[in-house]
Amino acid sequence: SEYRIYKRRLHELDGRMGELAEIKAAAREAAAELNFDEYESLLRQVDESYSEMVVRAKEARARNALLRGRANDAYEGFVSAAETWRSLDPAHSISKRLEYHRALFDHGLRFGGSGLERAADILRPALRAGGCTAQLRARALQNLANALANISIRSEGTASLATMDEAIERYEEALLLVSIEHDGDLWAMVQQNLGAALSLRANWCDDTSERRIFLGRAIEAFRAALRLRPRESKPLEWAMTTQNVAVTLLEMANVTPGKDGLVLLGRAEKLLQETLSVRSRDAVPFDWALTQENLAIVAKAQAERGSASDRAHHLASASSYVAAALEFFRTEGDTFYQDKATRLAAEIRRSVSDSEGRHIESQQ
Repeated sequence: SEYRIYKRRLHELDGRMGELAEIKAAAREAAAELNFDEYESLLRQVDESYSEMVVRAKEARARNALLRGRANDAYEGFVSAAETWRSLDPAHSISKRLEYHRALFDHGLRFGGSGLERAADILRPALRAGGCTAQLRARALQNLANALANISIRSEGTASLATMDEAIERYEEALLLVSIEHDGDLWAMVQQNLGAALSLRANWCDDTSERRIFLGRAIEAFRAALRLRPRESKPLEWAMTTQNVAVTLLEMANVTPGKDGLVLLGRAEKLLQETLSVRSRDAVPFDWALTQENLAIVAKAQAERGSASDRAHHLASASSYVAAALEFFRTEGDTFYQDKATRLAAEIRRSVSDSEGRHIESQQ
């Protein structure tokens, strides 16, 4: 958690203060012995240690701001820390921006506010910096795209569409910098996240054919990722990508009429159930809750499109799944996911009420 990281950074700061005292004592001895070369070397170490202590203090203040729910203040602190790192080691400054991005990104996902926007902002200077390796630049591009995609799904209107389009462009730019042969894990991760963005982008398409094109591209990206994410050796990564395939099949079902659409829903349900062998509540509770929510969405769609005799069964399943997800999100305080699951639960209750009303009418 952010609190544990905060405490660890404070302990590291204490350690640096002890090291600094030892270096200063050695410098005094060198000066007393008129060993000026050694004195200069030790003074350089003192200078670097002071600078590092300053940057560690900035980081601690930024993380404290996050613990207090002040994402903008945390961002300002992280930016100041990154600039201090840049004066010490430009390449390391980029790695630190990725670290700071993670803290802001996770906070934004859980608590909303401006965390996601600041997570994107802190990476943009890294993309303008020189001397960055291709892999490090690809990581920065992908993480920026992750922030943009999540900003998009939490906003509305043309700005939301433009943000998702930029996310897709950033993922595609990252793929140009890595290869399946030399950067397999990163390449697969970018493919997986690109697929998720393409699947979401399809929701803005009014034209059914255009929507199917985006969904087809998403499936292709997921299949590419699964080449390096086998169930046997990378179960969690396999489950994440497989769940995204299931969600995309659900979206395909929404634009596929008749029995073919129901077949797609059945395939989506089967894949989601398979991922639960890996995404158990004990092992990965948040991922488990997301799977429960997606199963609820699929079951609701099956109730709406299936036979009248199966409707009650599917709605009961949907109610059970969303209740499980909502219980977890409320416990964890994930406001975005809690609100989303609450809306889904209300939709399912209305469907149950409508179904019961039709059943009563048919019995009269």
